[in-house]
Amino acid sequence: MNSIFDTKRFTRFEFLKNFSILGLLSLWLLPDDILDAISTQKRKVYLFSDYVAGFYYYQGESVLSSLQIAEPLVLERQSSNPYDQKAIEIFTQNKVKLGYISRNKNELPSAMMDQNIQLFAEVEEINLEANSWEKLKFRVFQII
Repeated sequence: MNSIFDTKRFTRFEFLKNFSILGLLSLWLLPDDILDAISTQKRKVYLFSDYVAGFYYYQGESVLSSLQIAEPLVLERQSSNPYDQKAIEIFTQNKVKLGYISRNKNELPSAMMDQNIQLFAEVEEINLEANSWEKLKFRVFQII
C-alpha cells in the first residue's frame, strides 16, 4: 500500500509538508468573516512589571484604596524632566499622578514612546500594608 500514512515511508518531513498543506487548505475554505476575525484579533504583549517609583511623593496614597486590579493607567512621556530625560509619568484615568516608571526600567519604553509606539499600563498588584515603594505594582504592555 502506498499512502501518505504508510509508516515505512512516512518521514517527519513528509508529515510536516502534508500537515502544512492541509492547514493552508483549511484556511482557504474558511468563510471570509472568520478569516477577518482571526486576522484582526488583538492581544496583550506584556513588556514588564514594576512598582511605581516615587509613589510616596505624589497623590497615590489618596486613591490607592479605590484602585482595582487590571484598572487601566495612563503613561505620559516627560522628556523635559531635569532629573531623568527618559522619564515616564504614571497617572490614573482621572489624571491623579501616582509616580514614575523607575529609572532602571524606563529606557526601552521611553524609546518606544519617542517613536510613537503606543504603550499601555494597568494595575497588577495592590498592597495597602506594604512600604510605600511596594504598595502599587503595575505592568506595561502593547496591544498587537
